[in-house]
Amino acid sequence: VTVVANVVPNPHFDRDFSTITTTVHALFMGAVCDNKGIFDLLEVIGKNKDSFNRHLIIHIAGSGDIERCKNLIAEFGIEDIVKYEGWLTGGEKRLMLEKCSLFILPSYVEVLPMSVLEAMSFSMAVISTTVGGIPEVVNDGISGLLVRPGDKESLCACIMRLVSKPHLMHQMGLEGQKIAKNYFPQTIEAKLENIYKRICV
Repeated sequence: VTVVANVVPNPHFDRDFSTITTTVHALFMGAVCDNKGIFDLLEVIGKNKDSFNRHLIIHIAGSGDIERCKNLIAEFGIEDIVKYEGWLTGGEKRLMLEKCSLFILPSYVEVLPMSVLEAMSFSMAVISTTVGGIPEVVNDGISGLLVRPGDKESLCACIMRLVSKPHLMHQMGLEGQKIAKNYFPQTIEAKLENIYKRICV
């Protein structure tokens, strides 16, 4: 059996880390539902909003249970920290990937999320969970940080760690981009060519 990975487009993007601001822009991109852990994330931010205020802005891009999402944002009083951006495609999606330097996906169930690979291709550090194929691409402590699904205390600690250490976050982003290159079209194309050559012999 030969496994050929999904392809993530090469964004041809080099993040400029020369200017480090005091506010980190983070991105959640995916279905707005329990399985993706988005409501865990909102709870974590809500219970620690005084620590994150003025230091973190989380952009939520996706579709699903939007009313519940918006209601929790209002209930926790975190409108200044969490922004719902809707479902993004094309140029809007690219602009958001360029704007954010941290990707957060606290999922309970996954295979290998394309969103994680996309984020890594844009040199974003990743905070995610130890489910599915995520640990195969996110090296804990090197290209991102991994927690057990549902572990809100660890999720909070990971976010605080990277928000307070932007240089570490940026270094993880660069390491992640190196991994993402293994999923760029030219790399997968070469693997496919080798497979065809073997079966045609």
